Amino acid sequence: MKELIGRLVLPVICALLGLGVYWFGGIGDNSDVTCGGRVMRPADSCDHVTNGATRTNDYDQEKAEHARLSNGIKYAGLGIVGLSGLAVVYVGVSGGIRAARRKRAAA
Repeated sequence: MKELIGRLVLPVICALLGLGVYWFGGIGDNSDVTCGGRVMRPADSCDHVTNGATRTNDYDQEKAEHARLSNGIKYAGLGIVGLSGLAVVYVGVSGGIRAARRKRAAA
């Protein structure tokens, strides 16, 4: 039993981490659209400079980009939770199989 609990610690920690990532991804859902730390209004535009190239987004494009990033973080969190859940199931099943083999060997 002690060994089973020890094997479950890491998957449970990962599941909690995944829930935290999911929660963090949802923080920006209802917040204002920002550009460089400033709150944007519908008539504003935002300049992004990447490798010397400038790209300009209007308010709606910036809002869509924020939503896309937020959803990506949420899906990553759900993926972590799902994989951690599979690991918990695997640990439980393999522990049960191991216990049955020991019981059969002892009999």
